Amino acid sequence: MNKPKTFILRALITAVAYTALLLPFQLNLPILEGTDIRPSAFLPIVSGIFWGMPAAVGIFAGNLICDFICIDSPLILLGSFLNALSAICARRLFYASWNHGITSGTYIYSFGSLLNFLTTMLSVELALCIPISLTVHFYSGASVLPTFQLIYLNNIHSNVILGIPAMLFLPAISKWADEPSGSGGMGRNILALAFLLSSILFALPFLYSDLHPAWCAITIIPLLGAAVSASPVPLLQKDKTLFGLQSIRFRTFRKLMCVSLVVSAIISGVLIFFILSRNVRAGYSSLELFTKIYHLCADLDIIFLLLFSYSYNVVENGLLVPIRQLASKLSLEGVEYHNELDIINKRLDFVASENSSILSGDEHSIIVGLATKDYSRRFKISEARDIINGICLKHVGGYISTREAEGGYNGVDSIGSEQILIYTVYGATDAQIRAIADDIIISLDQESLLIEKNKMTRYYYYGAGKQ
Repeated sequence: MNKPKTFILRALITAVAYTALLLPFQLNLPILEGTDIRPSAFLPIVSGIFWGMPAAVGIFAGNLICDFICIDSPLILLGSFLNALSAICARRLFYASWNHGITSGTYIYSFGSLLNFLTTMLSVELALCIPISLTVHFYSGASVLPTFQLIYLNNIHSNVILGIPAMLFLPAISKWADEPSGSGGMGRNILALAFLLSSILFALPFLYSDLHPAWCAITIIPLLGAAVSASPVPLLQKDKTLFGLQSIRFRTFRKLMCVSLVVSAIISGVLIFFILSRNVRAGYSSLELFTKIYHLCADLDIIFLLLFSYSYNVVENGLLVPIRQLASKLSLEGVEYHNELDIINKRLDFVASENSSILSGDEHSIIVGLATKDYSRRFKISEARDIINGICLKHVGGYISTREAEGGYNGVDSIGSEQILIYTVYGATDAQIRAIADDIIISLDQESLLIEKNKMTRYYYYGAGKQ
């Protein structure tokens, strides 16, 4: 950020939140010497995406404070630096060009954006947890690969259970976000991902030999490479009047993701109860039970999230996207709407009587101008609708009313334009349509109405007395 005070404030907020969430677990629930149950693991990813460098500084400070209190080793600097670096990498990869652009202020709003977050999280945590696992190995003597598996699942679990709900909540405070800008670059982003995936190569030597502790420092290279090479793509700008936060597409997806997490938590809780009740007498250690439970929770969370989001994606493409496209064609500039359905509701006013039968037959459209024939008065849309609605239901069982923008006229005495309404009636006879037109001409003091039949025949109707 350009303003130092804002930068410091954001870093301070991140540091306080990270410390408050990390320290109690670090003091009371260690799972290995040098690491612990870490629900705070989602904060580097989420805050890095939201605030960038200020969040990375806050993560570094908060992690350093907690490790200084709980761990007596110079390696705490390495762990703090790695967590801060993971925040920067998460931001770079989340906004990478393979996601074809994130819509400004939305974060997780579709199946594709959810996959983008999961890919970012899994890749960054992979590169982060390898050097941390090596650090724990040199600090406590724990085996590298089991340690890595435990820490990796620990961090993933936090990002799924807490990180995804946080990402779903961020749009509510998006005005405080610091979203990146850039020129994109697929090649650079692929290089960044390659750096992260190469992290696994640094753990392979430990399968065959016991290396020097300095090897931990070398494993920072993948994170550094990703942070330097990744290039954010410019964000897509949302249309606030149509595709903003109130869009039924985005709002429904967020609700579904919350339902998915609740379902997953309930099923996980039931299965954990059976695991504990069956294995508590089997001689398993607390760490072994914890590892088994973490495997279960992480797998169930991801399965349910992907299942629910993919199901939604099918419905979205088949239903919500067409509704969105229809709403975009019906929306009027300068008019505010709550969501797509609000647009359709305001633009299409369908009424039918309770005793109406299935409509069939001809389609008639009546185009009504809202200025009187001498242009001495212009009816308000709501006023004209109330009059014409009653006329239509007097003669037919139902109608559709659509408000178009304007209609122009070029008369003998004047040239101008006026607001128009289009009423469409299905299954009525010519006599019924002309009866409606006669009443409208009298009630709205019209010179004539334009009548269209089956989108083929069009004629001006001047009233029964002039035919």
